[in-house]
Amino acid sequence: MRPTVFLSSAAAALLALAAPPAAEAQQVATRADLAAILGATARTETFDDVTDPARGVYAATTHGTTPGAGLPLTGETVLRDRGAGLIEPGLAFSNANNGHWFWPAGWGSYGNASTVYSGSHATQDVAFTTPTRAFGLDLYVFASQPIGTTISVFDLAGALVGSATLTPTAGQFFGWRHDAGIGRVRLQGGTNDAAGIRMDDVTFGAGPAATTTAPEPATVTLVGAGLALVAAARRRARRA
Repeated sequence: MRPTVFLSSAAAALLALAAPPAAEAQQVATRADLAAILGATARTETFDDVTDPARGVYAATTHGTTPGAGLPLTGETVLRDRGAGLIEPGLAFSNANNGHWFWPAGWGSYGNASTVYSGSHATQDVAFTTPTRAFGLDLYVFASQPIGTTISVFDLAGALVGSATLTPTAGQFFGWRHDAGIGRVRLQGGTNDAAGIRMDDVTFGAGPAATTTAPEPATVTLVGAGLALVAAARRRARRA
């Protein structure tokens, strides 16, 4: 019986060495931390290509010129007289009204340093059509109407993997990491568009741990040697 116990322990140790690390689900504190997680795969939507300086603030939808009644905002969306390709591929912004608003730098009481985006609803979804292991964004609200914002993070299957509630200051960063993949983020706050959520600099990307990698040669050698040891121990156990 003792050899059997030894074999089980050895096999468990080898499997632990060869197994990939467990998926992490946790808040990301800073953009520097997010950059370290995503590496060269990081992409950021700044919304700066969407604003029409000659018009200032305007609502843009995929249907005519009336705010609301549009479609989700993606890289394929045509916004009024603006063609497709304005939004980074891999992102989709949607809300119940599917109205999409863009606020230029310094407009009103937002205190924004560049263009910010908001949907015409108090609940806004950001979907990652290219799954990401981590994301981050900057939150803005009316300085005169601070609101609590609840952020819910969902995995690729739609299960909730984390949430947080905060009252954003102008340009407050929020990020989240889930190594198994993030599929969607929901932001909820305010009661209407006038006091709704605005965001900027939405960063996402695959990240090194989201890809399938071959085992390191040292790991392969270690596992092979361990299996040979296990086989030899079994033979000795049967002869005993």
